[in-house]
Amino acid sequence: MKAYMGYDAQVGPEEGASLVFARTAKEAKKVFWATCSGDLVEEFTDARVKLIRDSPWLLREADPAKVAAGEAHALLAPKSCDNCGQWGHAAIGDLGLCPDCLEARRADEKDGLRSGRLN
Repeated sequence: MKAYMGYDAQVGPEEGASLVFARTAKEAKKVFWATCSGDLVEEFTDARVKLIRDSPWLLREADPAKVAAGEAHALLAPKSCDNCGQWGHAAIGDLGLCPDCLEARRADEKDGLRSGRLN
């Protein structure tokens, strides 16, 4: 199985996307449409899927029973960053943050300590 991001081409993945596990892009698009039509996409012709390469952290979100059975499936709400809401570009850490937001938080905390602020 491979990880795909399914979204509506009219609004883009920033407005909502699904995590799809499938063997091919064609299969991923069919699963995305069957699972998400009406929620994330209105027209089949607007349904898009994009392969997310080098993403082992996403594969851990797949349903193990479905993977073992070779069944393609989708997640409407994959694990996403608690701060920015994004997913797919990097693993979400134990604090619920993507690496970019974690780095920003650490920089803010460092700045707060330097200026004498307590948060």
